[in-house]
Amino acid sequence: MHLKDKKKLYLEPEQLLKIDEELANGIAIKASVLFEKNKFLDNQKDLIEEFMAELMDKLQVEESDIEQVKSDFEILLQGLNTKLKAFADQFGEVEFFPIKGYIQLVVDNLFMTSMIGNVTIVIFREHKLYYTLHNGVNAQGKIDLFSDFVEGDVEAGDEILYV
Repeated sequence: MHLKDKKKLYLEPEQLLKIDEELANGIAIKASVLFEKNKFLDNQKDLIEEFMAELMDKLQVEESDIEQVKSDFEILLQGLNTKLKAFADQFGEVEFFPIKGYIQLVVDNLFMTSMIGNVTIVIFREHKLYYTLHNGVNAQGKIDLFSDFVEGDVEAGDEILYV
């Protein structure tokens, strides 16, 4: 097998959307979303960027009420999934829009994350495996959707790795 026969290992920078923000009220937001195909890339990125802007606006309040943050995150994720599905359904000739990544919130010591595509989260505590969770690809439909968010407590020094 020649090198040119192998799958392309490097992706164009525009195929990756990364956000790493800490809001004034101490809520940390991270997102890393990879769009594996260039077809309709701008449309897909726009949906995620609009979601992130709306989420940050919603969470940018003086006090961070945990239950309200959870509710806002869940409702906005459901809306994003509806928009992703509607986007993909309008293209009959496209087989599947492969997207993978995560959106993560940390409020005090509460960690919340939602994943899309074939992604695994691994949390290390004191340099030992503490938690792992795999999110598979939902092959039904033309696009994968973000999972319901999972939550748990994190401590200072925890290392969170998405693979």
